[in-house]
Amino acid sequence: MLELPLLSAALDRIRILGDPRRIDVVVIIAIARFALQFATAKRYGIFSDELYYLACAQHLQAGYVDQPPLIAVVTWTAVHLFGTSLFGLRFLPAVASGLLVWLTGRIAREMGGRTFAQGLAALAVACAPIYLMLHHWLTMNAFEPLLWMAAVWLTMRMVRTREPRLWLVIGLVCGVGMENKYTMILPVAGIAVGLLLTPHRGLFKSWWLIGALAVGTVVFLPNLIWLFRHHFPFLEFERNTRVAAMQFMRPPLAFVADQIMIMNPLSGPLWLGGLAWLLLAKDAQPVRFLGWVFLTIFLVLLILKAKNYYVTPAYPMLFAAGGVAFENWSLTKRQRLRGAYAGAVLISGLILAPFVVPVLSLETFLAYQRALGGFRPVVFERAETGPLPL
Repeated sequence: MLELPLLSAALDRIRILGDPRRIDVVVIIAIARFALQFATAKRYGIFSDELYYLACAQHLQAGYVDQPPLIAVVTWTAVHLFGTSLFGLRFLPAVASGLLVWLTGRIAREMGGRTFAQGLAALAVACAPIYLMLHHWLTMNAFEPLLWMAAVWLTMRMVRTREPRLWLVIGLVCGVGMENKYTMILPVAGIAVGLLLTPHRGLFKSWWLIGALAVGTVVFLPNLIWLFRHHFPFLEFERNTRVAAMQFMRPPLAFVADQIMIMNPLSGPLWLGGLAWLLLAKDAQPVRFLGWVFLTIFLVLLILKAKNYYVTPAYPMLFAAGGVAFENWSLTKRQRLRGAYAGAVLISGLILAPFVVPVLSLETFLAYQRALGGFRPVVFERAETGPLPL
């Protein structure tokens, strides 16, 4: 069992305990994540939703029945820049995957985390099965976590620097997020609740907040007008979807259990510990509002019986908080546990990867699944699936 001490020593050599201004490890993980997503982009063929977005890109407009227009614009851009190959279509989601990993490291840094905390948080996001899956396809879900966390990071910067002009940038990000997916309203509501429940509520007294609302409204206005003109067809679409039982509605305990599985079971202690640190730790006081942000999002989706993966864009900030908490806890006598836990997260991520990203051929994957006792990942939709085309 020499590997774990050696891994710990190797991590220390690349400034795991070094200057917090250096984020070399995070950049390396982000590049590796991008490379994995891009290298597997062509395998297993095109996804049905991507065909739909290609059709939308041929008929650009301010809105569609089942989504805002940004994904059609992104698809149109990808086609005109890179063509219709799978590498071309999936290049931007792969870029988003790397940026999400990098931004998670920045969030950990904003929380006061040094290089180990940043690297561990980035690694946990890079190894999360749900992100590996969602960043494989060109869909709204590939960009949603990045937009959520951009709003969170900017809010953290505003809280720390007391610079109210950042409200304008937050408004811009939220407006773009609403043009990507209407669920952007969840982190907006969560940030509002989090700031109101903490001493940072004074930030709402700034006139710059009015400017942020104006900026966000202007960005979202074309789609909002389209929705009014067409009598909000998205609401009817969602209602019909539920009636048709296409959404896989889970009871509360199963919904919580699904979160642990889709984020990587061995990363569970990290994000759960991160949530506890945000809500309870004295040194987390400046960023405590993020705990309320997550709880608001989680409880709303639980009450609405939403799909089990709808919460996933909120987890990077918990991984960042968990990285900081673990770094502080292991600062003196427990440093060997750092390499052991990071190695366990990485290995478990590699074991689960073939179930969510096409790293194996179909034949090899079936043999791999049999070797793991027929293990099946968490189900996201209630839909019939046919046999694999072997």
